[in-house]
Amino acid sequence: MIQTRSLCKCITRQRVSLIQLLGIQDEVMSVTKQSLVWNGEGIKVHIVDHPPFLDIKVQYEEREFKLLVKYGVEIPYIHFEDILGNGFGSGYQCSGVGSLMVNTALLYFTQMLPADTEVTGQMSDVGDPSDPEELNKCRQIRHDFWRSFGFNVLSGEWGFQRIESILGSLSPKSSGLVFDKYPRLIPIEEFS
Repeated sequence: MIQTRSLCKCITRQRVSLIQLLGIQDEVMSVTKQSLVWNGEGIKVHIVDHPPFLDIKVQYEEREFKLLVKYGVEIPYIHFEDILGNGFGSGYQCSGVGSLMVNTALLYFTQMLPADTEVTGQMSDVGDPSDPEELNKCRQIRHDFWRSFGFNVLSGEWGFQRIESILGSLSPKSSGLVFDKYPRLIPIEEFS
């Protein structure tokens, strides 16, 4: 399994280098889209890999939640762009769905990128309440969320602080449930 994974990484990097060298990246990227799905009773998790983007989508009770990530293979990097659908006022904040999506992305990237890959993101309080007490509560929840994976939250303007780490230093959350009934951690091997 490890030899196969290493070979896949090597082939992927060589393929991306050849694509960039030949200048046919746009044509090839549309063909290289990969989609994996995990079905639970009442929930679906999709991994949609369309380089340089990775989307993790969760469908539950006719709602869709998304994690949007940008990444590179030739020059390895990961940048968490946004989590949609579970913010303040959605009724799904602190439901575990954000953890499920970040866990899935981390497990996926661990199989294809080196452990020393830089991982970044920027937190945003767009859509948070204007009441100062509620706003501070949302900010604390967001900080605690990213720190629980091992991210460093860098000081900066409130509402737009950066997160950073190295892929090998991050840990998926294995305990807890999503929507009080589904696992937060689904091995990539269970996707098809």
